[in-house]
Amino acid sequence: MNPDIYDHYGISWSRMSESDLVQPEPGFYALGIGMYAQLNRGSGLVPWDSKASWFKGKMPDHKAGKTFYVFEVPEKQDGG
Repeated sequence: MNPDIYDHYGISWSRMSESDLVQPEPGFYALGIGMYAQLNRGSGLVPWDSKASWFKGKMPDHKAGKTFYVFEVPEKQDGG
């Protein structure tokens, strides 16, 4: 992660928290491929239960270069 680059190009960002991984708010999220691999592998290298991650097993909606997967978390649907 290189916040200076993001700031230089005016990219609004914030570091993801555990709650963002488990129950993300609607919007766009970018995960590095390393983090995505750890979540899907259940490697134990992440400090939370990766089985609970919203992103586990989901295919990215977009790719940014060869290093980031971008996911769109939809608005919550009423009903079931």
